[in-house]
Amino acid sequence: MKSLNTLHKRLSQDEQGFTIFELIIVIAVLVVLIILVVMTYGGIQQKNRNLTRQNNLETIHQQLEEYYNNPKNGHYPSRTDMNNPSWLAKNMPHLNPQLLIDPSSRTQSEKLVATPQADAYAYEPTQINGISSCESNDTTCAEYTLVTTYEGTVNGKKQLIIHSTN
Repeated sequence: MKSLNTLHKRLSQDEQGFTIFELIIVIAVLVVLIILVVMTYGGIQQKNRNLTRQNNLETIHQQLEEYYNNPKNGHYPSRTDMNNPSWLAKNMPHLNPQLLIDPSSRTQSEKLVATPQADAYAYEPTQINGISSCESNDTTCAEYTLVTTYEGTVNGKKQLIIHSTN
């Protein structure tokens, strides 16, 4: 029995916990793991927003071409028309106005802008051969350019640019 008590005393003296060095190593490993998780999550979110931008611009492009190809139209809408929810509902009912919003937009407004911005889609309709704006007479809008700016790059490009097909 005495030998059991001696063994128990010796074990309890040896088991005093972790050293400072061991705790620093564990904390450093945890910090590295947390940084990796945060960076990976941020990259995934960025890729998702860029994919949303691509899908939105492709859908807008498709709807603009359908509008142009409608026999009663034969022109593209002006930016003013595209930014008018009631005009969109009447003339382009299959275009969800939410698609006009860049996923990183702070205001979450459905406004297309004239020049590319980091948090808004650019839509620039022009008269034939890009001679001038067609905002004052939208029935002369014969071409357009849609632009979105990526976060970072996608396939080596900083922007997605889509031109009218007609």
